[in-house]
Amino acid sequence: MLVAGNLSDDGVTIQTIYSFCKEEWNSDPLLISKPFPFTPIDGPSGTQFNLISEWDWADATTIGLIRDGGWALKDSDGVSQEEYMNITSLGAFHDSNSDTASYTQGDLDSPTDVLLTGEVNQAIKIYGDATHGDFDYRADFIIYLRIIS
Repeated sequence: MLVAGNLSDDGVTIQTIYSFCKEEWNSDPLLISKPFPFTPIDGPSGTQFNLISEWDWADATTIGLIRDGGWALKDSDGVSQEEYMNITSLGAFHDSNSDTASYTQGDLDSPTDVLLTGEVNQAIKIYGDATHGDFDYRADFIIYLRIIS
């Protein structure tokens, strides 16, 4: 995904991406012959998906634009290669223009800032197999709000 047209840095929900792809696969003869890249795993809420059939997001910029959902990248045997969870903050920040949330995974002394200032709604990688980072933070995540004064 590129920031262009109606897509801004505000991003797009993963459900919107899924719905758009469903329409494309149903109407494009070239796509119909290819395997569909998504399997929803949480029913009608449309916030959690598996990416399958060797499909993956284009790059980190694309991942940074996905809102309101998480996913697992699965290999051809259905084994997770990467997993992302969505972090969405509740309520308003004191100063959305400068307050930045940060999080730790594993090392409490090395926080990572979220991508944008203000309220949080982004995917964060929590697992990578040996070829995708070799870490597992699925049970080890803390988020903080740092107020800039």
